[in-house]
Amino acid sequence: MFKRMLVGLALAVVVVWGATGLSDAVFTVDQNFTGYLSGVLASLKADSPWGKIDTEDLADLIELQLPFFLMDVRTPEEYAQGFIPGAVNIPLDTLPENLDRLPVDRNTLVVVYCKTGWRANLGMYTMRLLGYTNTKGYEGSFQAWQGAGLPVQMP
Repeated sequence: MFKRMLVGLALAVVVVWGATGLSDAVFTVDQNFTGYLSGVLASLKADSPWGKIDTEDLADLIELQLPFFLMDVRTPEEYAQGFIPGAVNIPLDTLPENLDRLPVDRNTLVVVYCKTGWRANLGMYTMRLLGYTNTKGYEGSFQAWQGAGLPVQMP
């Protein structure tokens, strides 16, 4: 229950932070938590190199069968129209109810994608707030994958 509330809080912070462009947020909670959260938010700026993966690199990961977790945060209806092979569908708004589907090892490479990139960024930030240290958002997301003519899997 506490983890779900924390994920909900994390999603709310990410949405507000992303929508307003705030780099620092003021919270009325414990100073240690505020410092931690501010540090995480500062490390999540869009221009941070740790947070991006392109089509060629993602295709290589899949082709070489390297160990990673591919998370599709689109709706079930979007997922049903096709997805990147090997992706696990965890819609962004259901992430708090699906924590048990995430990798146990928080150092696992997690690649997050959606249709165009907005929800993928929110998902990537949320994963980072949950303690996942190797999270990347797929630039261009599903549209870029399809545009490159790469294989799409059907459910």
